[in-house]
Amino acid sequence: MIMFSRFLCIFSVALWLPVAGLLAQDASNTAGSFTSAGTGIVIPARSWDISAEVSNKINKLHFIEGQFVKKGDLLVGFDQAFKTFDVQIAKTALARAKANLAKANENLARKQKLSEGVVSEADLRDAMLDAKIAETEAEKAAIQLKMAKLILSVQKLHAPFDGQMTAPRYRENANVDVKEGHEIATLIQLDPVHIRMEGNYERLFTRLSAGQSEADLLGRITLVLELPNGTRYSHTGRLLTSAFRFDPDTGLGTVIGEFPNPEHILRPGLKVKVCGYERRE
Repeated sequence: MIMFSRFLCIFSVALWLPVAGLLAQDASNTAGSFTSAGTGIVIPARSWDISAEVSNKINKLHFIEGQFVKKGDLLVGFDQAFKTFDVQIAKTALARAKANLAKANENLARKQKLSEGVVSEADLRDAMLDAKIAETEAEKAAIQLKMAKLILSVQKLHAPFDGQMTAPRYRENANVDVKEGHEIATLIQLDPVHIRMEGNYERLFTRLSAGQSEADLLGRITLVLELPNGTRYSHTGRLLTSAFRFDPDTGLGTVIGEFPNPEHILRPGLKVKVCGYERRE
């Protein structure tokens, strides 16, 4: 049977004790004995700025503020006319470069077959140099075609994961200048979400000094959350990190917990109450 200790190894008791109440009573039925509790802020576990790869005009925005999207959904469509022309021009340039290379190689082969004295050494060197230059130009044209195709391919931006959209900063038909460095919008992942809380250095120091690894320490903590309306959240969470920096006056630092959020109940900026329980084998 898993037992839970009467103290939380990372969090400050002074921070957590004032808000015990209903959360601790509910949690005791499933997570073991109540230890202490505190407040936390919901933050995105992951976000993605939707940005143009090259300057271009927006043809259509396929989302609105607050819309939920799925991985792979089309979000932004840019004008493709000029980028398509660039691909066609690059294809033409590559074809010409290949033709010049074939001609240069043919000229070199012809001169190499001629007997000594008919073609001077200088002419032969020039033919070899022309062939090398033509080969380099063909390689350059091939690279430019790949670049043109790549630029054309990113004129449609798709969602890299499920999430919710922020408000767009641009309207349709607007010209986006990549030099300005502004994202079009941001996609926020809502499952899972992170909770930012405060942790106590003394408790962390004591456990690490006793030889316990941080990974083991974090793995022993179960988090239980109370929503702003006083009801218990249906999913338990886990600690991801201890604090990397502490306030010199309070000895407190930021720690991050993670909760599954398949119903999208938790939203960034929400203030919640959290209980922590340490598992003891």
